[in-house]
Amino acid sequence: MPIQVRHVAIDGIFGTDLELDFIKFLLLYSPMLEKMTLKPVESFTPELVRGLIRFKRASGEAEVIWEDSSLHNDYLVIDN
Repeated sequence: MPIQVRHVAIDGIFGTDLELDFIKFLLLYSPMLEKMTLKPVESFTPELVRGLIRFKRASGEAEVIWEDSSLHNDYLVIDN
């Protein structure tokens, strides 16, 4: 059964496998998802961000926003 959610915000991400599995689950089973905002506790490696880009999405419209104060503009939009 699909999850009927349009916006998701997750604050305080450490990048654990459990957190990433949850994000992947939401992206896979939320066909109505328009926007997911993720805010990490600390900076992450480019490999982790690239992994997020590869996650399959049920919604072709899903936009993932990675808010990170270490980035020059404080956020990174990850589109499909």
